[in-house]
Amino acid sequence: MIHFVTTEDGQRLKELRLEALKDTPLAFAEHYAEAAQLPDDHWDQRVVRFCQPDRVLLVSDDEDGRWTGMIGAFTEAVWQTKPDELHPPVEAPWTMLYSVYVRPEHRASGVADELMAAALDWSKDHGGHVILQVLEDNQRAIRFYQRHGFQLTDARSPYPLDPDYSEVYMIRPT
Repeated sequence: MIHFVTTEDGQRLKELRLEALKDTPLAFAEHYAEAAQLPDDHWDQRVVRFCQPDRVLLVSDDEDGRWTGMIGAFTEAVWQTKPDELHPPVEAPWTMLYSVYVRPEHRASGVADELMAAALDWSKDHGGHVILQVLEDNQRAIRFYQRHGFQLTDARSPYPLDPDYSEVYMIRPT
């Protein structure tokens, strides 16, 4: 089942996020060692931010209620604080997807497709295009996004945790 996080989900987010950072350390712009040291109230505040009208974190549950995956999205208004060189190659309005993660035992089960469908549905009400960034050598993720209608652009940005890597922008209409 796919649903929005609530303000009560801080510890559940912490558990899944830390697992994601351990499992795929280059996929997220955050280091596991730093994130693991964050206090519990940080995670509580993080889920509160996801409950604002201009952003969302969607999660999937298994039959026991354990989170199996997540995907985040936000509107261009959230991004306006970033330097111009980090702005995506598209005119507003747009939404950006990020933090796509599915636990290894649930991969290839349709969970990622369900999360993507829910995030694209949310994006329809918030932007004319949907964009995302992905490491340029993450071909599995790129193929997944292409299956969902995203196209590679020529725009690239340095990966914030390691300048030896670049992220590419992908885009699709809502």
